Amino acid sequence: TSSALLLARMRVQFSEERDSIRRHPPFLESIRETFRFARAQPRVLGLLTVKGGYGLGAGVVAMVSVFGREVFRAGAWGIGLLFAARGLGALLGPFLLRGAIRSDDARYRAIAFCVFAFGAGYAALAFSTSLPLGFLALLFAHLGGGAAWQISTYGLQRETPDAIRGRIFSADYGLVTLTMAVSGLASGLASDRFGPTAATIGTASVCLLFGVVWAAATWKLWR
Repeated sequence: TSSALLLARMRVQFSEERDSIRRHPPFLESIRETFRFARAQPRVLGLLTVKGGYGLGAGVVAMVSVFGREVFRAGAWGIGLLFAARGLGALLGPFLLRGAIRSDDARYRAIAFCVFAFGAGYAALAFSTSLPLGFLALLFAHLGGGAAWQISTYGLQRETPDAIRGRIFSADYGLVTLTMAVSGLASGLASDRFGPTAATIGTASVCLLFGVVWAAATWKLWR
């Protein structure tokens, strides 16, 4: 009730005027229009690829249960503790980043380092020999992963106009859903064939490689 009363008292316009972007285009034209807009806006295109690239390495999350049960021999307690580290990192990462970085441009520069942190954390998990070390590795990984997710979401909200923002976010989440599914499947198959350590190193390496490629492709936007 209080929220409704506060909103009812506002007298500002909540959406922008729609100029060249049509309100209800056909489905295929909507997709083409979305990608034309992203190609024409380098910041939007860069931000739109963050979660999808993150998803290429995010399938390594499937290894958390495997490490808790088979590597650390800690059972349900160990699995729960490792997932708690993941959640804690994802929660704290955006707050720590906001405290350290003030400007929008600095946030964009931080994305590459956050992706590196995610990949490096899971690489450290692969070499962890005990549950406490695995906890710290996952905490570090998801400090970076949570911060990268928050920066890209906030950036897309800032950089896209109202008329196309919904389509941009649909493309954003559709891409990360696809890459996470592929990455999770590949990680599981690699774990069965080569073992969890090798699978984790391989998937984390994909994430680190994406960070290098993303940084090289977007370094002009860092200023």
